[in-house]
Amino acid sequence: MTTLNQTQFDHWKLENGAVSWEGVEYALTNNANINDNDTYKAIGVSMDMLNEAGENPKEWFESSDGAVEIYWDIINSESDDESDACYWDKPSKLIIL
Repeated sequence: MTTLNQTQFDHWKLENGAVSWEGVEYALTNNANINDNDTYKAIGVSMDMLNEAGENPKEWFESSDGAVEIYWDIINSESDDESDACYWDKPSKLIIL
């Protein structure tokens, strides 16, 4: 683990949040956005993915290698502020890019 990668991972967690999937923590690199009428989607990375990228996570991220797409099912389409639109702690699907 490099300090630069840990700093970037912590920054994404602070700015956008994080989720766990099958025991692995993923920091969201962006806020989740409506993907279609049924789901929200965000891009995430694990600390292992960042470490595999080496010392330059920005360069790695721009290539999209090793990232994941994280999906949440919409459970409340009437939500005013999106805080209860999904079970944010329980993504419905994760796809490795």
